[in-house]
Amino acid sequence: MKYEFSMRTKHRVFGALLGITLLYPSLEAREFTDNQGRKVEGEVTAFVAGKVSLKRADGQVFQFPLKLLSDADQKYVNEWIVRNKEFRFDVKSTPRKLDSKKQKGITTVTVEKWAHEVDLRNSSGMDCQDVQVNYWLFVREDDGSGAGRPRLAGSGSEKYPEVGNLRSVALKTNAVELTKTQLSGGYYYADGTRARSSDRLGGIAIRVQALGREVFEFESEDGLLAATGSAGRQKETDDPDR
Repeated sequence: MKYEFSMRTKHRVFGALLGITLLYPSLEAREFTDNQGRKVEGEVTAFVAGKVSLKRADGQVFQFPLKLLSDADQKYVNEWIVRNKEFRFDVKSTPRKLDSKKQKGITTVTVEKWAHEVDLRNSSGMDCQDVQVNYWLFVREDDGSGAGRPRLAGSGSEKYPEVGNLRSVALKTNAVELTKTQLSGGYYYADGTRARSSDRLGGIAIRVQALGREVFEFESEDGLLAATGSAGRQKETDDPDR
């Protein structure tokens, strides 16, 4: 049930809630205080478009703007949102080459530095506050063309006070190194190692936390989250067609 009130009526409703709620105490309810110091007991059941739904012990539900509550109770509601909301982010990760150095001799060694530019867009339908983005970077290396298993090569994290609904944050990761080797013509390795080897990027894994709770996970390739130390809860990919 949804109630719409004028601002003056909203304050009268909050005052009326106080008197009625005292008749129906609840062990699970929280005592809320509005910005005029009046108190009411109830349980938060929803938060939509800036409005809190508060359920009294008698079963009635009232809806009013979050800004009517005290700072402490607004913080409580924001934490309730994180505990009870499934957040979703759209992730776009673009690799960028930052540097390349080549050393020539019998073996030509090229060392490249790469980073990921990540666009993280909140598509949850709700603002997400006190956000920490943790990421892990992987490289594939072997004695051929970089077709081996991913190896963890770097990690990092960034914090944001808030990522609003339908808002994006741009994150640039730390760099990882890729090494490529090429023997000059006429030379070979006595142990049979291939004359050419080449690392390549092995993907990125991301975990998003809000108010200390993990709310979203992303891996560009299956299995990367597990390689960070724990299994992934929710999987997404850069390419929705893959």
